[in-house]
Amino acid sequence: MQKCIHLIEQPNQEHATVEVTGSNEVLFDLCTKQCLEVWRNDIRRNPLESQGYNIYRSADPDIAKDQWSKVNDKPIPHGSGQRAQYRLKDLPDGAHYYVTAVNALGFESDPSEVVTARDTPKVVLKSVLLFKETTDEGKLVEAVTLPWFEIIEILKKDPEAAFQISDRIWEEIIAGAYHRAGFDDVTLTPRSGDFGRDVIAVKRGIGTVRVIDQVKAYKRDHLVNANDVRALVGVLHGDGASKGFLTTTSDFAPKLKVDPLVTPFIPSRLELINGESLLKRLVELGRK
Repeated sequence: MQKCIHLIEQPNQEHATVEVTGSNEVLFDLCTKQCLEVWRNDIRRNPLESQGYNIYRSADPDIAKDQWSKVNDKPIPHGSGQRAQYRLKDLPDGAHYYVTAVNALGFESDPSEVVTARDTPKVVLKSVLLFKETTDEGKLVEAVTLPWFEIIEILKKDPEAAFQISDRIWEEIIAGAYHRAGFDDVTLTPRSGDFGRDVIAVKRGIGTVRVIDQVKAYKRDHLVNANDVRALVGVLHGDGASKGFLTTTSDFAPKLKVDPLVTPFIPSRLELINGESLLKRLVELGRK
């Protein structure tokens, strides 16, 4: 089943190809000759014939397939003759792809092989922080590393790459942002048992200011809801921090900022940072 829809680097008459032109345009040339029967050996084979194809993209080819972003809004239909074509203009850098066939019921075949569009860089997902000692609350940040800046450069060119970065790397990126902003102690909390606090940052001066940040690395259409924010308010009280931030790669539910259980805390005790604001802050901190 997979061999009908796999992507290959060298074109032929039956299989998909990916090419990058000088204008940064990608042409997908998708197999239709064999894929009409892609469902024949599938237990979900009603109807037998595939309706078309879905193309998925990721800046990182190693993350789980269900975390890749679909680039077409509707299944790409079969074309005339042996092939169907689909063009993406102004494609951002860092492109890896796979294809699935989809039937009329919406079921998809197994993912194809992954192909990398030539001459495009890959998102660097190495650790973006250096750490000092470990405390009861987590690891103390000593410095940000070069990949922290590289990721910001990629996000500037391709904001959609934000949805390909893992939750943990996003927590590191946010912790690095607090370090770059001049906080004296920045702690990246453990993956589990963090009590709703992903990052803890402390600034000392005339007094001591302690802030906590909860990071929600969500897809674009996954909005942070009121329950998420109310839960952070509870964490804020329990921790005793001066202020809490909820940072997300997506956005917040439309009526959240008028929620009577949330608005009394904004902005003095609570601040909500959506994906657009997050990118702006990272770009500013990257220039320092």
